[in-house]
Amino acid sequence: MVAAFDSGLGVVWDVDPAAWRWQLEQTADAGGILIYDDGWHKFSVARWLFGPVREVMAWIGETEVFPGITVDAPTTVMWKHANGLRGVWDITFAPDMLTPSHYYSNDERFEVQGRKGFVRVNRCTARVRQEPSVEVYVDGECRTYHALDDDWASSFRDQSRAFIRWLRGDPEGELLWSDTEARAVMQFLTAARESSRLNAPVTIPES
Repeated sequence: MVAAFDSGLGVVWDVDPAAWRWQLEQTADAGGILIYDDGWHKFSVARWLFGPVREVMAWIGETEVFPGITVDAPTTVMWKHANGLRGVWDITFAPDMLTPSHYYSNDERFEVQGRKGFVRVNRCTARVRQEPSVEVYVDGECRTYHALDDDWASSFRDQSRAFIRWLRGDPEGELLWSDTEARAVMQFLTAARESSRLNAPVTIPES
């Protein structure tokens, strides 16, 4: 099986350049805003779906957006899970692309491929193409799912409610992400940065 993640960063709203500069400077030492910030979400999904990662290979690029300030794109990250599944995340920097969105200008999608078919999640924060939220292809048939709550803001709402339930001791408020998973994702991010620096695969030890 293969998990593929794609991100394209484009133009959607006017942001004070000083605000962008501050944000980019905060993530520079961590390897870049795309790998460190956006990557946290991508790698978290990969681990949530398929478990621990054991090896990472990355090529992290660099594009200047302000004098002396860069973003870490174009970039490609490949990895291998402990169960043998492999994943790929490709980042394309497209500053002149119009990206319709109520939020960030990331045109994102991911796909999981198996022996009998695939599942595609077609968008997250932007709506470049008017496609169904989810597509499932199996046994020669493609099913599409349109009537889903796919607004990006809904994830923040639902997670906030789940966290409040956990704080109150509600039995339905079980944490879905612990400090163990968080540390594992940080290892993933660090390994990707180190792999790019070495131009070689990096092994993540079992914890």
